[in-house]
Amino acid sequence: MASATEHNTITRGAGAHNRRGIAQPGWIGQWAQLLAAWRYPAAAGRRDLRLDLLRGFAVLVMIVDHIGGKDSLLYLVSGGDRFFVSAAEGFVFISGLVMGIVYARMIATRGLHAALAKGMRRVATLYGLTVGLSLVFATLSLEFSLPWAPNIASATDALDFLTGVLTVRHAYYLTDVLLLYTLVIAAAMPALALMQRLRHAGWLVLAGSWALWAAWQWWSAGTRLPLGTLGGEIFRFPAWQVLFITGLVAGYYRKSIEQRGMRLVGTRATTAVQSAALLLTGLILGSSIALYLWAQANPQETTVVSQLGLLFGKADLRPGRLALFACLFICLFLLCTIAWTPVKKLLGGLLLPLGQAALPAYTLHLFVIVLFTAAGPQILGSAVDSLSGRTLLQVAGIAVIWGLILVKAPAKSFCVMAYRGLKLRFTLGLHNVGDGLAAPAGTWPRRIWHGADPAAGAGAGDTARPPAGTRGQALMWAAGLVVATLLLVSGGSVGLRAIKNSSVVAALSGRGTSVAAAGPAAGAATADGAPAPASPIDTAPDDDEAVPPEDRSLAALMSGTAAPLSAATSTPVVLPEYIRQETFLSVSLNRTMPYYIYLPPGYASHPEARYPVLYMLHGMSGSRSEWLGYGLPGRARDMMRVGQIAEFIIVLPQGDKGYWVDHPNGGPLWGTYTARDLVSEVDSRFRTLADRQHRAIGGLSMGGTGALELAVLYPDVFGVVGADSPSLHTYASAPSFYGSRSYFDAHDPTYLYKALPDVARTLKLYIDIGELDPWLPEANNFHAMLQAEGVAHEWHVYPDGHEGTYWSTHVLDYLLFYSSALLPASQATPASAPLPNRSH
Repeated sequence: MASATEHNTITRGAGAHNRRGIAQPGWIGQWAQLLAAWRYPAAAGRRDLRLDLLRGFAVLVMIVDHIGGKDSLLYLVSGGDRFFVSAAEGFVFISGLVMGIVYARMIATRGLHAALAKGMRRVATLYGLTVGLSLVFATLSLEFSLPWAPNIASATDALDFLTGVLTVRHAYYLTDVLLLYTLVIAAAMPALALMQRLRHAGWLVLAGSWALWAAWQWWSAGTRLPLGTLGGEIFRFPAWQVLFITGLVAGYYRKSIEQRGMRLVGTRATTAVQSAALLLTGLILGSSIALYLWAQANPQETTVVSQLGLLFGKADLRPGRLALFACLFICLFLLCTIAWTPVKKLLGGLLLPLGQAALPAYTLHLFVIVLFTAAGPQILGSAVDSLSGRTLLQVAGIAVIWGLILVKAPAKSFCVMAYRGLKLRFTLGLHNVGDGLAAPAGTWPRRIWHGADPAAGAGAGDTARPPAGTRGQALMWAAGLVVATLLLVSGGSVGLRAIKNSSVVAALSGRGTSVAAAGPAAGAATADGAPAPASPIDTAPDDDEAVPPEDRSLAALMSGTAAPLSAATSTPVVLPEYIRQETFLSVSLNRTMPYYIYLPPGYASHPEARYPVLYMLHGMSGSRSEWLGYGLPGRARDMMRVGQIAEFIIVLPQGDKGYWVDHPNGGPLWGTYTARDLVSEVDSRFRTLADRQHRAIGGLSMGGTGALELAVLYPDVFGVVGADSPSLHTYASAPSFYGSRSYFDAHDPTYLYKALPDVARTLKLYIDIGELDPWLPEANNFHAMLQAEGVAHEWHVYPDGHEGTYWSTHVLDYLLFYSSALLPASQATPASAPLPNRSH
């Protein structure tokens, strides 16, 4: 006979019996019972809480990423909008999935006409919300000079922006996803009608949606729509509609899909198959994270990095991003299915309210972003960009939005009760009010919270819902919404401006400035944001901080009292038809970066031709649109059409205020981004002559300094360089991010060209500057050094100073130089020397 120990060992896995003889499961059975208890219940109600939780997670990630910043502990969860997949894909797909589920049920019970009528009302509501939020958010951004404020300098520009938003031609920052949401729901109406009329129309809808997506990937010029084209750099409708429409079809046929899946794998094998799929998709996600981290650690692998950027591009919704999102959604959905009980206990309290009120949460987060961006630096000071400071702001933003969502239901119920109480007071008289509001003791808090009808009495139960509202109630809510919006915009604007201008807050944060110290000449500023100094060298500013902020409030713009802007910034960013706006993932910066590109007149008509490329960098106070304001692409187009200059591509990248140089101590790698990431992106997407002889880099002010530095540090990339009014610093006047003297010397053009004269002699070099420019002495020193080292270069000193009119005046000179340097008269034209085809 086996001993008791042997018996326990044998029966531990298979099971045993207790003293009463009842079978007890072993550890395998116990684990199976635990998984069964954890699973999402089959009869959980008509609303799928798993989708609510996942959409809440998408909203949470968007809040974190949009508050943004360089570092945050929460980026370990969200990816910081830098990973191969973002929250936007989940938000769009789940919205389509939920709409398919809801409208399939509605069509079955109430008919197609009722469903389409509700859908069109939804479209109208979303259109109004998108327009209203775009205008309010743009006004607040302009009021507080936020980085994404619209480029509006006059009443005419404001009118152009307004009409662009009203006609859905203009997609504004952070409201662009709402515009996409409006458009895809409008597109869903005929899809729903088709699926209701035809038995197998779902395949037809999917085929049309995926065909449009594929056409955008390979022929974007032919599938471009006149919707959201101004500022719509991220959510391009031909690409992004595929997520929503695919979700719509899957939701519409959800029951049929589930039934076929059950017949395919069987009821008993469902858990095993789901567990295997969870493991497989988890492994794929883990591998993608490892690949992303490798790319971050190896930015010098430009070929691989550029291909990753193409494979996982966000704006065009590239195939790799779609496939990885599919794995992510399947993995998270299966996790919620298999382990619903612990997931709900751990995250349900936070994510379910956000998911069930996704649209209000997204709306609220726009105002939280304005508040934190405007007031955060004043309250936290320099800590606002630290790891702890940025994490604190993001946690606070989540808490504010979550709290407002939680109090929305009880607040609404309280207002409904108050309204009905007043109505009863006027209709029944004071002596009958008690009868109308009778309720058992102790039920009022629960009735307020759950929205119970107080007039229903005890018989209705504490969870009874109020009946449909009356016309008076609707009018009350409409009036309340108008008043709340006005209070939020006006009161919030005044409050934020008070915080922003508060001397107390400035003093507490140690960032206060003396008005008297600005002096009478404080308003005269250079294009780099630096006041024109009496002694250009000794008093050259470090950066923009000494410049009084321009008054660009809406009132000042409309009254004509706004501070004058340069030629570049006074021009609204309304792109002409010959300018394309593109984005790509820069691995060096961990950011999705935008750029403008001009393709010459013969680019479309000569598909076999390849062209030189000119990269033109903006100044400190400018952006990628600065050279548009000075007329560079437009003048190039006119001159190329008549054959005055050779045809070449012009790229206008975004560089913020980083001086186009790699910052030390883990700072942003603006130099590597420009010379490696951006060049690889352009060469892989457009038909370029990809060698240094046919690649030029130029720029003005800060951009001129950056061009000089990058040309000599990356001689294998650039063979032509132009520096227009370069702001050449001494170490004493250099921006603080340069850090040590040795790092400054290793990146300053004056030291570089003197240390590397042999490299400098291989460059075709052009330098110009105004005779009244405060940077002229340093430029003269640089010119003299080049002469002493025998570095050939064009040197020009023209009238005027460091200002927009100077650069716009000499655009012709710049284009003539680049044309002759990139394609000399003796060289064959690109059209006569075709190269192997590339994707374009």
